[in-house]
Amino acid sequence: MPVATDVVPDAPPGTPEISLANFDTAKLEKGQLVNGMQLRVSFAAHLKSPATGTSPYVDVLFGDDKELRSVGAILIEDETSNAVNGGYYLFALPSFVPVENLAKAKVVFRYHGDKNLLDNMYLDAAWLEMSTRVISEQDLEARGVAEKLKHLEAPKLSVLLSDKLNFSLGEDPVFNLRYETQQNFLTRNLLKLIGRGGLSIKSISVNHETVGHIDIQPNITVTQDGLVTIELPKDDLDKLPPGKYSINILYNENGYEYTDTFDFQWGILTINTSKTEYKVGDTARISMGALSTNGNTICDAELNLYVTDPSGFITRVPVNQSGKCSGNNVTDVPDYTAEMPVEGTGDYTLYLERVDEAGAVIGFTRDTFKAVDTQSYSIERSGPTRIYPRASYPMQLTVAAADGFRGVLHERVPASFVISSTSADITQDGDWQVLSWNIDIAGAGTQTVAYGFDAPDVSPYLFNLGVASLEGDVSTTKDVTREVLADATASSSDSTTASSSPVTTTVTDKITTTEKGTVFTEHRQWQIASDATGSMLMMWAGANIPTGWTCVSCTAGNTFYQKFIVGSSTPLNAGGAATHTHTGTGAVTATAGNVVLGTGGAVSYPGSTHTHTYVPTIATANNTPSYRNLVIIQNNSAGEPTSIPTGAIAVFDAAVPTGWTRYSAQDGFYVR
Repeated sequence: MPVATDVVPDAPPGTPEISLANFDTAKLEKGQLVNGMQLRVSFAAHLKSPATGTSPYVDVLFGDDKELRSVGAILIEDETSNAVNGGYYLFALPSFVPVENLAKAKVVFRYHGDKNLLDNMYLDAAWLEMSTRVISEQDLEARGVAEKLKHLEAPKLSVLLSDKLNFSLGEDPVFNLRYETQQNFLTRNLLKLIGRGGLSIKSISVNHETVGHIDIQPNITVTQDGLVTIELPKDDLDKLPPGKYSINILYNENGYEYTDTFDFQWGILTINTSKTEYKVGDTARISMGALSTNGNTICDAELNLYVTDPSGFITRVPVNQSGKCSGNNVTDVPDYTAEMPVEGTGDYTLYLERVDEAGAVIGFTRDTFKAVDTQSYSIERSGPTRIYPRASYPMQLTVAAADGFRGVLHERVPASFVISSTSADITQDGDWQVLSWNIDIAGAGTQTVAYGFDAPDVSPYLFNLGVASLEGDVSTTKDVTREVLADATASSSDSTTASSSPVTTTVTDKITTTEKGTVFTEHRQWQIASDATGSMLMMWAGANIPTGWTCVSCTAGNTFYQKFIVGSSTPLNAGGAATHTHTGTGAVTATAGNVVLGTGGAVSYPGSTHTHTYVPTIATANNTPSYRNLVIIQNNSAGEPTSIPTGAIAVFDAAVPTGWTRYSAQDGFYVR
């Protein structure tokens, strides 16, 4: 599989190029997926004269109207053609491009070099060749095993026996490891002889990539064979914000300590279906959200959705971006949506994955919905899958009945939510509040209710709503037997009998009783991802502020106007001064002695009292160190921006990462 290259910028005006679009393919069979795709081209080009120095070339680009990426090049030294090439030109295409996106695909042949040297370019034919296969559940399982998640650090002193390092909301993180001894045979046995043998875990900690230490104490089991089980308690899972985690383990082996670390991730994808149970013939509407490993919204994630139907066939369903997502912004439109027809009864399994540009899996989640032939009742939701916690959002529930319904709809919402804009009766039930509406549907029809909610300003975080249920009349029919007298006609042979016993028979009656009970309930909760609330700050040395960013240090009154950068655990603390003044104190000591007058005999008279005045002069000194001004810019959206502007300046606590250059102009100066 080729590694996707960077997005190619638009060509300068007048650049020679040939474009192809509107590709199509035959409809795939049920369960059939594309696992390879290549472009074959019949192409020719000719120069007016042979090239000297660097030869011109044609860059072959694949993509759509939004972005193009290079998949290969054709060198032109004098002329080129199929004959010169020894056959058609062949270019491998990213195999993770969905077939349904081919209608939007574009192939561009763009010339690079001296335009005056080019005589002409010819494109005789171009076509796509695809290889297909039927994907299985085992294939999907294999895509997300621990060893495939390359961005997660594996343990170094232990072998991970369990294949799972990616967990969805509602799953319990459990890890099985085998500790590899760090001591040789002789050392281990000697330590055992002197009573220092054995393996234990002295301490363990769970740390989120951005939040830091999580106050959770895992359950640990250690055997003397080196088998270790680490389980995060179910009761503490509500402390876990979505994102990437590291587990740090301090082993004690025979009295010596060793440290090991490994990563896992939890809740970085959310998925909801509008109903938990559909009727055959309905359209299943699916909404999704994607978070980075530090818990921020991703608006342009590459998402693949696979649906396994009740027959076991797997179909890839197109995922559409809303176009309304802008970082951690406020929107009541799902960031990603998909639709699919419901064609058979049974359980459907959804597998949603996020992949990188090379098609490698970054994270995944699973969910289910049911389908039935006939449906007496249903509940359909319309609400957010991703929220900005400082804003309020609506949730709408529509009850449908095939033959009327009179009863109560119950919805469960966390007790920490502030509820508004609703006619529901609200009661408390432990950590939940229950919203209840009276529902009255005559015949086949629907009734819609709604409420607004404001989640706690906690982020990143994952919340659950529901499950919702319908309470109404539940009829129960049971058989009741009783004995009754049978009709009998006396025969002539019985006429002389003085008396006889009554003749009885058993009769079964069907008795129907009606009482209040649950007639329908959702089988899963509605997932909501809560965004991070902060906005990224960067330094900037350019004259013009980049689009999507705001200067927060340019004018008096701005948060960072003429301020030096100081690290602190508390944001926006202020202090210090541009100048400082010394204070001085002084004293004048004067002794008044006798005064001697006359030239003959000395006559002494007492001196008179007097004072001297001393006023020190103290200058104001400047505190300002040697500095160089940089502009502080803030992203207009909360959380992690979709892109960093070229030229932005950041601070790293390690080596300069790939794609960044050390900003040496600031050497020897404080930043202000």
